[in-house]
Amino acid sequence: MKTRIVFLFAVFNFFLINGLLGQAPEKMNFQAVIRDSTNKLVRNQLVSLKISVLQGSENGSVVYSEVHSGKTNENGVITLIIGNGTIDSGVYDNIDLSNGPYFFKREIDPKGGTRYLISGMSQLLSVPYGIYANTADTVLKAPDTSSTNEIQAFTVSKTGDTLYLSSSNYVIIPGISLNNYPSIKDIDGNVYNTVQIGNQVWMKQNLKTSSYNDGMVIPNVTNNIDWSALTSGAWSYYNNDENYKLLLYGKLYNWYAVETGNLCPTGWHVPTDEDWTTLTDTLGGEVIAGGKLKEVGTVHWNSPNTGATDEVGFTGLPGGLRSDSGSFFGIRGGGFWWSATPYDSYYSWDRLLDYSLAGVGRGSSDKRNGFSVRCLRD
Repeated sequence: MKTRIVFLFAVFNFFLINGLLGQAPEKMNFQAVIRDSTNKLVRNQLVSLKISVLQGSENGSVVYSEVHSGKTNENGVITLIIGNGTIDSGVYDNIDLSNGPYFFKREIDPKGGTRYLISGMSQLLSVPYGIYANTADTVLKAPDTSSTNEIQAFTVSKTGDTLYLSSSNYVIIPGISLNNYPSIKDIDGNVYNTVQIGNQVWMKQNLKTSSYNDGMVIPNVTNNIDWSALTSGAWSYYNNDENYKLLLYGKLYNWYAVETGNLCPTGWHVPTDEDWTTLTDTLGGEVIAGGKLKEVGTVHWNSPNTGATDEVGFTGLPGGLRSDSGSFFGIRGGGFWWSATPYDSYYSWDRLLDYSLAGVGRGSSDKRNGFSVRCLRD
């Protein structure tokens, strides 16, 4: 069985193990998620890793290599310190960081032996930080009359993708964790977690605002006849039952609310048809992307919730829909989301997740329908 390493986190910024600036290179924390060829986590299993540093190019000469043996945890994660392994060749402390570029090769034997498979290669892009670490003492002795540029203490998030400074600023390293993107609030104060998928950042929950981002109230229309006659924005809960608010499905909006361009918080927008296609293409295409987007289990979804893995943290929920006639159906069976792209004068593009399918449906629906909304960062 072919096994691969999903590169989760390596401290290429040379965060020092002893917390002090010193002679580069320093030892580096390294963390990786091990998945097999079917994308399943390799849990609680002894594996061997070979770490090599190559000079000049990905095919350059190996200036240093070391091997590690360790057991993955319940989440398929293995953690080690580069520089503390069993030396295979070279001397770690003799690597001349000023004579790069350097490349970092990762190899694995999933059975814990020495039959290594190449699993990844990346360039050490943060070497200049290490090169100039030695000059820090000299720099710090320079006169400093500013009260705003003091050196900051920093910490690293548990998932390793965010650097927090003592001034309350932070820097996010994209593509490493699904959990550390800052939450956002809509104009009503509702809080939404967010997640990066590919180059996009999405809300992890369906929208539930009762106001546009300019403060104008969105009407809550409960009467079926009134709903079917609308040509302006409106929302409702499923079955006009506020108890559904507690189940996290969010509100159902007609497309006229989307059309205003003010439905999402400032800096965010309702995704276009093209945005949705980018998402599904990132996840391997519409045929398989649905399972990767659906919340796992049957707490909110009907059984069998086919293919659901929620592996990217989108946590799609089956909020059902309100039809152009005002009737409701589909709760727990399907999730329907608007795009901001009209199909014609009466219809607009949408996306569907279904409890019995692993794919994503793309279609066009009457603009009077009430669908869920997810917002995408501008």
